[in-house]
Amino acid sequence: MEIVSMIERGDVEIIGKERLLGLQKILPKEEEVSMLEEFEGDKEKLGNAEKFYLKLIKLPAYRIRIDGLVLKDEFGDTMANLLPNVSAVIETCKCLLENESLKVFLRYVLHTGNFMNAGGYAGNAMGFRINSLNKLMDTRSKKPSVTLLHFLVEEAEKVDTAALAFVEEMTPCLTVASNLTVDSLAAEIKEVKDKVKSLKKGLKKSPSDVNDQLKTFVQAAEKEMASLDESLEKITELTKKIVCYFCEKEKSFKLDECIHDMNSFCDNIKRCQKENLQRKHREEKAERRKKREQGMTKKHAEHTSAKKESVEEDCIIDRLLKDIRNGHKLRHTRQ
Repeated sequence: MEIVSMIERGDVEIIGKERLLGLQKILPKEEEVSMLEEFEGDKEKLGNAEKFYLKLIKLPAYRIRIDGLVLKDEFGDTMANLLPNVSAVIETCKCLLENESLKVFLRYVLHTGNFMNAGGYAGNAMGFRINSLNKLMDTRSKKPSVTLLHFLVEEAEKVDTAALAFVEEMTPCLTVASNLTVDSLAAEIKEVKDKVKSLKKGLKKSPSDVNDQLKTFVQAAEKEMASLDESLEKITELTKKIVCYFCEKEKSFKLDECIHDMNSFCDNIKRCQKENLQRKHREEKAERRKKREQGMTKKHAEHTSAKKESVEEDCIIDRLLKDIRNGHKLRHTRQ
């Protein structure tokens, strides 16, 4: 059959990914292979599936061929997903340790907390836990919808325009890393590595043509898996540095939770920036309306006063004219 010939030649593109995966799922089990090999009846009366299996099992190392072709076809997509995820975790760890803007804002948080808690048991603190950052949204002011974080964001922007630069700088890697766990990454890497090892082991017992088809792929895959192992070791190393840098407890610290907390913190800061700007616009609008109303009140008062003076002058003249008509003599005023 043509499909068996394509498998023998290793034509992945011609066979197609979906067909290869389908073949891998329906490969005959050992007992099925034994039954077909022991069948002594008229093979022409067998069904199409049985005829295909008979042709396939005659191909040396057919299972290794199919497994190898599937792994080779999927490996590129797997690495395309794994590499950015691992890189995002590493980049996030580096930002937590090295980002200068983050250090500046965390100092604002510490100084504000010490000022608020001065004289109490929590005053004069040397630091705080990363997971407490999102509790800044729980401390509210007398103004509606204004929290301590709103205040800190507003004051930080007044003093230093770059104090919140870390939000935009860290958001891309945080967005990716916060949806991952180090354990799941390690498990996925181990699964791929085990498949590569299994394929390499199977090639040792396979015909030379199979080795020629897959040997180069296996060697390249091993190098990439070794690189991923180094990346996992890098994450472990950076995690220890973060624990030390933020004075966390090594036994209870979890990098995944830390990244998730920091991602939420950056989201809260962006929310506060937006709400602070909206509130500022509302206050400016209210101030302009107040000034307009005050101007209108003043103008109305001036108009009323002028009208009253005019009426009073008219009344004096009317009284004088009335006295003259009645024959009253007007008194002369002395010079």
